[in-house]
Order: sequence, then C-alpha cells, then structure tokens
Amino acid sequence: MNYSIYVILHFETKKEHTKIKLMNKVKKIIEEEYKINQIEGNIIIVELENISTWEYCVYKIIDFAQDFGYQWIITGSINFEISLWSNDSKISGIKAMEINCSNNYECANFT
Repeated sequence: MNYSIYVILHFETKKEHTKIKLMNKVKKIIEEEYKINQIEGNIIIVELENISTWEYCVYKIIDFAQDFGYQWIITGSINFEISLWSNDSKISGIKAMEINCSNNYECANFT
C-alpha cells in the first residue's frame, strides 16, 4: 500500500527567496530516502511506497518527522489518521512543521 504524507512548513521569514532556500533544504533531506509527489507553496507531498500495514506507516511517519524536528505533538484518531506538529525544527528559519497522513484504506472499509 502507498500513503501520501503532507508536510506543511511555517516559515519565520516573509521573504520569498529565503522561503525557497528553506524549501530546497527540506526537499534535499526528503529526497535522500523518499519520493516527492508534488510541491504546492509551503506543502510538500511525499509518497510512502510499499507499506505493509497502517501501524508500520505510523512508525515510518514518526521516524520521518525526527529528521526535521524535535518534541513532536501527535494527534489524530490513530486508526484513521496521524497528525504531528513541532515548533522545534532542526532547520533554522522554519518556525513550525505539520505532518499529516490519512489511512484511506481503513476509512474506505469503515461502516
């Protein structure tokens, strides 16, 4: 199964050229291990491929998050979604980060 992770960056700066530099820094880190599907403004959509279970997906997302920040707050209804938030980025210039993923396979089977 494949899952899409939505990485939303919140920048300290208003300068567009600085935001682009920061996005490129994050993109470079992501591309070392993952496939980027799309970039829209301050949102990077990452594809997790060939994930065997939702539980393993949750683990991979937490592991992924640790590449970018500390002190992650985890929320969501664990069977259907996971959302992470951190104000403690490893990358200077990023004020906060959000990471979201839905378990579309479970949602489709929920009755």
